[in-house]
Amino acid sequence: MGRKCCVTGCRSGYDAGDKTPVFRLPRDKQERSRWLQAIPRDNIPDRPDTVVCERHWPQDYDKVLFYGRYRPAFPPSVFMCVPKSLIPTTSSIPRPTKKALLSQRVVVVDELNKFTEQDKLPVDTNDLVKALNKYSFPVPTISFESDGFVIIQSKTYVSGVPLFAVKLLKDFHYECFHLGIRISVSSLAANKIYTLDRWSRIAEAVNYLINVEGSHTTKVLSDYRNSITAAHSVGKPVYSVEALVRSFSYFSSSRATYEKFRQDHKLPSTKTLTRMTSKIDNTDDLTFLAEICKSLDSRQRNVIIMVDEIYVKAALSYHGGTVFGRAQNYPDKLARTVLAIMLKCMFGGPQFLIKMIPVCKLTAEFQYQQITILIEQLQKCQMNVIAIVCDGNRVNQAFFNKFETIPGKPWITKDKKMHLLFDYVHLLKCIRNNWLTEKCGEIQYKDEKGEECFARWSDLRSLFKAEEGSLVTQSKLNYVSVYPRPIERQNVQTCLRVFCDETIVALETHSAVSGCDNAGTINFLKMFVNFWNVVNVRKHGINIRFRDPRKAVMSSCDDSRLNEMAKLAEDVRSMSSCGRGRVKQLSSDTCSAFNHTCHGFISLTKFFYNQHMTLFCLDTFPLIH
Repeated sequence: MGRKCCVTGCRSGYDAGDKTPVFRLPRDKQERSRWLQAIPRDNIPDRPDTVVCERHWPQDYDKVLFYGRYRPAFPPSVFMCVPKSLIPTTSSIPRPTKKALLSQRVVVVDELNKFTEQDKLPVDTNDLVKALNKYSFPVPTISFESDGFVIIQSKTYVSGVPLFAVKLLKDFHYECFHLGIRISVSSLAANKIYTLDRWSRIAEAVNYLINVEGSHTTKVLSDYRNSITAAHSVGKPVYSVEALVRSFSYFSSSRATYEKFRQDHKLPSTKTLTRMTSKIDNTDDLTFLAEICKSLDSRQRNVIIMVDEIYVKAALSYHGGTVFGRAQNYPDKLARTVLAIMLKCMFGGPQFLIKMIPVCKLTAEFQYQQITILIEQLQKCQMNVIAIVCDGNRVNQAFFNKFETIPGKPWITKDKKMHLLFDYVHLLKCIRNNWLTEKCGEIQYKDEKGEECFARWSDLRSLFKAEEGSLVTQSKLNYVSVYPRPIERQNVQTCLRVFCDETIVALETHSAVSGCDNAGTINFLKMFVNFWNVVNVRKHGINIRFRDPRKAVMSSCDDSRLNEMAKLAEDVRSMSSCGRGRVKQLSSDTCSAFNHTCHGFISLTKFFYNQHMTLFCLDTFPLIH
């Protein structure tokens, strides 16, 4: 039984199992007096053993380090157990100004009207350009008139492109550009401000453009801009993936606009795009695969089929002489998803997208039919399918069940030539989501000694709060990774910020400093981080670079990491829920898929070495990444 809290009605320290942290009264007299005044109790014993428990501060209260231990930075303020009648109320603050009669208020000059008049921009274009050049922006800018528009442009250039620019129309409507790409000023758009007719709005837009961070779209378009401006002096022009994607976007909107755009940029011709966007039948697929196969050696003809379902907006579009948008499985309906099929050639071979099939309500039967057709085409081109990789959702589980497999080994077909695997990073996302959505936020499991342990999601949130105010952090955790919304749970990077070595080290340090017991969470993360380091080997020599033997490629069938993976599969199976409800457990689907993939990975590794192949390295699902 611990020390008892001095707050009236609080029962902390009265029970033997209660381990709520308590804090002594401060030694500083002024701070001690503030604490005593904040506690709603008379005659508080002013002794060294008088303590206040942690329940009387908010969950995210500020802490200070005092003699090697953390304690609250402010007096207690939460007294849920104390009756409201005992909590003193403060007197109302007197009015800072005296009441004024209505006649006196009319006489007083309203300063807001004066500011509003001064804040207006000049209407005349020449006066506006002169005023803008005289205005002191945070960074050097230049203003000028062009084609009836007023342009405010930064003097700072990145790869020959201005850092930002603001385009003012005649009616003061505006367009903002960052690194040559049109963006929206979120603060103005949120307040439904569509005109920049005031100096304050101009300053807000410029400040936003100066401090804006490049989004994913901005980075992609920047790479695209660099790729299309590169000159090719010898042979046929080579276009990057970004250049082709953006070219299709321009071409689909207007052919005339695209032709005009090609005069200033190095882009594919309309004939090339029309040929690429035309409908491809099975014969063309065979021709394409045959051309690819000519450049491959015997080992690179072993391929992995990767399947993913991508959600798209249901709509019809016409470009390249073809109407797009109808579902292939239901021609009278619009497609809501696209079945993307990619091929990965082993041993340094290429990887490429072979099919994009628009579908509506994807079923396991339709997916099995399309994959079977592709496998037959690959066999005609003398290419061997050694594995199929896809997500672990219900449709893909039913899809795998349609293959004839060895009894007791659903991860390998009867002919022992093709393996069926679920995507590794998708499994990690499922485990993270099961952990996060569990009612208690805990997962119960047994450690190597057979003792019961608990992995608590609250330990990660406590670590994030402890590091939130620090300039330098050990972990990669951010707000989205510990408090993800449903749509954010699908992001791979959000999951990998949790399952990484940096988070484990930060938890160990946090445990040593704060004294909290999070050993169960640390061991739980170590289990799956070790798994991820083994299956996520992409290159040779990564183990030497990072000095981590777990990241070495498989060099033998007797590799100890295969035995560790088999043991992990059994440990995860023991975490599975038996009935409908799961209490501190993983879902049965997640555990079954994880066990399936671990044994499939082991079987696939042995299959490679039985074929006298060496140094096995298997990439994860590129579409998911």
